[in-house]
Amino acid sequence: MGYLCLAIGTALTLVAGGVIPTDPSQFFAPRWMLALAGLSVIACGGSLITPKDSVPQLCCIGFILVSFAMMGGWVAVFSSDDSIAGGIPFIPRSVNIFLGRCLFGLGPIVCLGMLWSLVSGSLKQQQ
Repeated sequence: MGYLCLAIGTALTLVAGGVIPTDPSQFFAPRWMLALAGLSVIACGGSLITPKDSVPQLCCIGFILVSFAMMGGWVAVFSSDDSIAGGIPFIPRSVNIFLGRCLFGLGPIVCLGMLWSLVSGSLKQQQ
């Protein structure tokens, strides 16, 4: 499964870099977001093929958490109102957009909290 993640992540990163040609109208976020998503999938593969609780595995997991925090933070702050869909029925669209941005903003906080836990836990294990 790890090698499959490496292949898929590499393909996403190559699409983001323009090596694999695609229609630019299909992108709803900057290309760096797609590249970061591809690198995150590569890091997932790396965390699956490295030894358990090793430094390389913990670095891969840390990278995944940081990249998810970056992507969620970008959506919360910079995405267009049209890209936030769904919501609670019978509530004005502006309120639903605000709630969506708040929830996307909560994601990076959770990811960074998980990163803090990962780093502090691994430092305690080394002592």
